[in-house]
Amino acid sequence: MLLDDILGHERVREGLKSAAASDTVHHAMLFSGPEGVGKGAVARAFAALAACPNPTASGDACGTCRSCERILSHRPGEETRHPDVLWLSPQSSAVIKIAQVRDLLGIIPYPPLEARVRTVVIEPADTMNVEAANALLKTLEEPPSSTRFILITSRPDALLSTIRSRCQAIHFGRLADEEVERGLRAAGVGPEQARRGAALADGSLGVALERIDDPVLARGDEILGRCVAVRPGDATAALQLAADLADPKDQVPQVLEVLLRFYRDALLLSVDASERVRLTHPHLVDTLLKTVVERLGTEALLYRLALITDTQRAMTSRNIPGVLSLERLLVALLAPPGREGATAIRDR
Repeated sequence: MLLDDILGHERVREGLKSAAASDTVHHAMLFSGPEGVGKGAVARAFAALAACPNPTASGDACGTCRSCERILSHRPGEETRHPDVLWLSPQSSAVIKIAQVRDLLGIIPYPPLEARVRTVVIEPADTMNVEAANALLKTLEEPPSSTRFILITSRPDALLSTIRSRCQAIHFGRLADEEVERGLRAAGVGPEQARRGAALADGSLGVALERIDDPVLARGDEILGRCVAVRPGDATAALQLAADLADPKDQVPQVLEVLLRFYRDALLLSVDASERVRLTHPHLVDTLLKTVVERLGTEALLYRLALITDTQRAMTSRNIPGVLSLERLLVALLAPPGREGATAIRDR
């Protein structure tokens, strides 16, 4: 995929093309932003532009020459097919080790074999251990003129501050829902599934593609219908529902995501009944959402959203079992309207 074909990030893409045309590309760039928004795709397309002998009038790579074909066909985890594009990622473990960086540093003093410049992509850069990062640092301080580095991360604060300070920071924002939907449609997803997948993706096409076939998210309407059908205050029914939804237990995070989106929709409608543009579940406005908004009201919805996010945080930071988390959460969510029913469970 060429720079001109990538969804979103127009300012970043045009800035990179302009820098390439004027030969003012920084020796080290730090691509940061959420997971799955296209940082790797932009790095790959920019590496193709750097190696392309026939750039287009728009300043992009041609996409058809031998260099472009080899670089653009690369996929994460594969060996690179172009000798002047080096992609450094974790191998047998979850970290990039010093041996990998040393191998890289043994190559870059030599001139590129085919292209005018060599491009080194490190993804994710935050997986470098301390020894590897320190080994790379000296090269970033005194970079070879014929080598450019692109460091990719969704956690820039996890990088050494000395590495961040030697890179040009390039931030990637989240994609618009319309852009994610367009990307899903291009991947062969149907119109309605693409719309709903985009609404659940938080501006990340990568997340949308991962979730599009998720069985829990596909059953979202059924799950929400069962929740709303529980009589407020019926703790026994809430606990039974939690047991059903927590089987298998590894699906609890997806169940929480379904609940979070639904209660967010309800909150938006409670504040502005005409708000439908940004809803994840616009098809439920006149049924389940209407029931919950009328039953709870704005203040109780705010508390329930806080309960869900607290539960998500507790599961990740304190390793609380999913079944227990979901039991406590559903008893609280499905308590009678009012602050007391929710906070009594939350503060225990």
